[in-house]
Amino acid sequence: TTAEGVKEYYTANSKYYIATNKYGYVLDGLELYYDGIDNTGTGVHSTTATVWKDLSGNGRDGVLTNFGMNAISGWGKDNLSFDGINDWVNCGELNSEYMTIEALCLRKAEYGGNQKIVGNWESGGGGIGINNNTFFGELYINEGYKMTYPTNVIKKYDLNTATITNNGERVSTYINGNKKSSIEATGTVIAPSSDVMFALGANPSYKEQPDGEYAQIDMYSTRIYNRALTDEEIAINSKADEERYKKQEVIPVYTAEQ
Repeated sequence: TTAEGVKEYYTANSKYYIATNKYGYVLDGLELYYDGIDNTGTGVHSTTATVWKDLSGNGRDGVLTNFGMNAISGWGKDNLSFDGINDWVNCGELNSEYMTIEALCLRKAEYGGNQKIVGNWESGGGGIGINNNTFFGELYINEGYKMTYPTNVIKKYDLNTATITNNGERVSTYINGNKKSSIEATGTVIAPSSDVMFALGANPSYKEQPDGEYAQIDMYSTRIYNRALTDEEIAINSKADEERYKKQEVIPVYTAEQ
């Protein structure tokens, strides 16, 4: 540990140190970070919070809209539950030419419609969604959206980390830290029109009520970066999700000697 709440992992593949926050997530380029367990930024969870605290330090707290106070619409013990009808979170504006978007979520229902999980679509931007029972990722590069579809069927009650990146050469989508699809997309992400905000659980439109495509999900964690994370960094974040929410594998820590 190099400073309070900051750890460095020396990884076997890259042979360099990757700094992470106290919860195990990569720090470099982190623009927004919502955590379902620590939704207040105080280390504890509140079931009455009206904003989702941004733990990145950039002040992009998410404003909850149309949520109730129950398991269908509202806070669970370590997540935010979306009813798929009209609730959503306004994350404010966030634009970057190179980007990584990550979301750990669980499907509460199976149907083939289009659901938007996190993004800022509006003649630019992009994000992560579910369509035809699979995750998809898309980002607006140059003159149009570049979409990647992993083949994995996302079943009801599946808990998965979905990730999309753009590095100026390719748009890639990952499921649980594993790259599943990638397409050539030379260029940078074009900012959305009309100052559209990032939204959780819906397709945003301007700064008012979204266009629709509401997601019926439980959201556990969301992270947005201003660069394309490496495959190794994405795997580190996925393992942190597993440790915090799936209670499976702990991130291995290597020393320089190893």
